[in-house]
Amino acid sequence: MLKNKRKGVAALLIGCMVLGSSMSVFAGTANGYVGKQRTHLNVTVRQAYASTGGNNAKTSISAKRYVTGGSMNQMVYMPTQTGANELTVYAPNGWDIGTATSFHTYQGSTTNLTAHS
Repeated sequence: MLKNKRKGVAALLIGCMVLGSSMSVFAGTANGYVGKQRTHLNVTVRQAYASTGGNNAKTSISAKRYVTGGSMNQMVYMPTQTGANELTVYAPNGWDIGTATSFHTYQGSTTNLTAHS
């Protein structure tokens, strides 16, 4: 009977891992890989920072902002910024960053990460 419980717990954990691998991380920080290179996104209300490992990598950030003290339901897009391995986007005065998506390209492969502040 104990073996059956262990099998059930193992199946549940595997199911959670499969679901978790297809979802974006909404905790202010997200990490991943593009090819074998590490990718990172960190979002606070003042800035969004993204980085891609490896030489000749391309990193872009698309962020949404809302009025400081306002509702996150009324977010507007900020212009997409593109850079090399590291990139930081700052919120203008009077605005906060609510969510950001980073796009990481390395040797023809692209991946994206999403995080909320």
